[in-house]
Amino acid sequence: MFEVQNLRYRHILDIPYLHIRPHALTCILGESGSGKTTLLKMFNRMLSPDSGRIVFQGRELEYWASVALRRTLPMLPQTPVIFPGSIRDNVLAGLRLSGSGSRGTGEGPGKVPGEVPSNVPGEGPGEGPGKVPRAVPGEVPGAVPGKVPGKPEEDRIRELLDALKLKKKPEDNAQVLSGGERQRLSVARLVLMDTDAALLDEPSAALDDNTEDAVLHFLASLVRREGKTLVVVTHSRHMAETCADEILSMEELRRS
Repeated sequence: MFEVQNLRYRHILDIPYLHIRPHALTCILGESGSGKTTLLKMFNRMLSPDSGRIVFQGRELEYWASVALRRTLPMLPQTPVIFPGSIRDNVLAGLRLSGSGSRGTGEGPGKVPGEVPSNVPGEGPGEGPGKVPRAVPGEVPGAVPGKVPGKPEEDRIRELLDALKLKKKPEDNAQVLSGGERQRLSVARLVLMDTDAALLDEPSAALDDNTEDAVLHFLASLVRREGKTLVVVTHSRHMAETCADEILSMEELRRS
């Protein structure tokens, strides 16, 4: 899925070669400050290398439009974004930001090809096509006032909350969730988007051991059951050894 050649970025990254295969859960393991989050942001085009090539799905990243890439390859940040509103609103926000559930294409009625949806990470503020509209306080991006999700959608939300051990109701206020609960909510949002691939930055950092294991087994089963591709950066060797199909060490990736 990814191929990296002679990648350099400041004094942080110097990677001669890296290959990440599709339909697998790959963990990139490293200590704090090792550059693993920087590398993940490069895969998402939130940062650009000083030199070298990054190829995704056979196409160099520089030829991907940033919005199209992020709809195809969403990234779960270490600090989850939580919008005002309910847990349901926040889970469904992923569909709206990615183009109303069209598997990341963003096309369809009322959509402008290549237009940036509101609050896409990594895009700057502003107005008009290609810019992020200013947020309205108290409003979930893309939400339709008074709209209630259909039963299949609602059932899926409840299934995800249960699988991720988030013992809350969809109508509960998302703003009062703890750090670990917010992480699990953001995982549910990402899964509901149903893209073929995704990037995750320390998805279990705020979880206790039992909850971490439940989330890890859920992610691993998702990859094996549905053929997804997940790239996860973590400092936790336990996480990597528990769920990864392949473990890549930042120390070994760095040019000696």
